[in-house]
Amino acid sequence: MSRRSGALAISLLMLFIPFHQALSVTHDPCAKISIIAHEGLSGRSPEESKAAFQLATTLNADTLSLTVQRSKDHVLILNSDETFERTTNIAEVFPKRIKDKVSSFTYKEISQLETGRAFNKMHEEFANSHFIGQKIARFEDIIDLVIGHKNHPGLLIETAFPEDHPGYEREILALLDKKEAFDNFKVTFQSYSTDSLNLLKELRPEVPRIYLTGAVFRDLIKTELDQAEKSGSGISADFAMVPRQNLKDFLDRAHAKKLAVHLRTVDEPGNMKLLIELGVDGIHSNRLDLLVQQCERMKKAEVEPLLQKVIGGQL
Repeated sequence: MSRRSGALAISLLMLFIPFHQALSVTHDPCAKISIIAHEGLSGRSPEESKAAFQLATTLNADTLSLTVQRSKDHVLILNSDETFERTTNIAEVFPKRIKDKVSSFTYKEISQLETGRAFNKMHEEFANSHFIGQKIARFEDIIDLVIGHKNHPGLLIETAFPEDHPGYEREILALLDKKEAFDNFKVTFQSYSTDSLNLLKELRPEVPRIYLTGAVFRDLIKTELDQAEKSGSGISADFAMVPRQNLKDFLDRAHAKKLAVHLRTVDEPGNMKLLIELGVDGIHSNRLDLLVQQCERMKKAEVEPLLQKVIGGQL
């Protein structure tokens, strides 16, 4: 294609893009970065809840990260921790089972738990009566939410505590296949468990895999990059574990091994800006509302009314 014909094609394409979207295409500093809503809009709503993912899709997250576990009767649900103690009212509902693992509860028991009050207590600044009554989400419900959303954000699926849920990777894949998810949006797996990643590699080698690590910088360079190269196609590191002066070195080393680099969890605008400028491949944030502003995709004057409208009318 000649330079002149290429310019003409771009001009014709722009005719079909709304003006505000055309501007964002031109000026989006995050165009090559995956903007990841960590457990939904979890800094402003109950983490891993349907509300958190509804709000994240409202802000047009590129990717939703979620943590899949399995109930005793094999229902796939979302929960970050190995127990329900931190994020639910389990002390009221099952006071003798506060320390019990997620895998020891049936789905009927899990459905009795509520997450909104715990969030409101932990995050008084963003407490809202509309969050009361939010339940532990089923994985299936979030797949449906993504399929039904016009932009079809990707899913970054963590297989968590796989030793508590032996073989559940196959059940996750079966549900994704049943929902035709791979035909509708991008799916990526992530895990701290190399055994889980290797099993997923065996079962579905074409699906990207991210190795999760909380290692300090010295170990990231010494061992974790090599482990990520063996188990997956990327590495997700804890932003707090990488000194600012070493960030570029870490990125360069990972990219030299052809690994995608995700940093988590980044909630402060100055740190978001730094990672955008460095050109990381993915930024996890609990505060997607701030991240979309740093990416110049939305302004604060747009974000707040939109969130309040959804919280007040659709949850």
